[in-house]
Amino acid sequence: MSGTTRLQRGLTVVETLIALAVLGIVTAAVVTTYMSSIRNNADSGRRTQSAQLLNLLGRRVAGGEAAMLPAVNSPLEWDYGELGDGIPELTGEGFANPELYRATITNLGDITLAGATRVRYQIEVCTRAAGSDQERCTSGFTASVIPNPPEDVSVLDGLN
Repeated sequence: MSGTTRLQRGLTVVETLIALAVLGIVTAAVVTTYMSSIRNNADSGRRTQSAQLLNLLGRRVAGGEAAMLPAVNSPLEWDYGELGDGIPELTGEGFANPELYRATITNLGDITLAGATRVRYQIEVCTRAAGSDQERCTSGFTASVIPNPPEDVSVLDGLN
């Protein structure tokens, strides 16, 4: 008869506390996993947009856009918060927040191939999470026409 009486009384305080502790541990694990997933998704998005920005700058440099072709030893730089002003198409739809990116275009000097002279450029794009000092950078190389080429330099048709 004592077994029947115990079942009718319900849970003890110790059993309730153990159940709450287990529930708290499971909830903490779920929230931690969820927050980590959100951070990873945001980081992945910034890396993707860094690559898109690198492609945009590379196309403009390779196309010979004069404003994107710095002289040797005079890199063209945009710091955090300046890209939206320097490259207006970044402020429209499709690009999350240009304030989280910086970019540098460096003139690495002339290269000659098959009698044609070009300039080699390095483009670097860096990003950081809002409120963070940790940077992730990506870079690439491209070639373009010589800015203001002298008359005797061979230029390939269709590239300038």
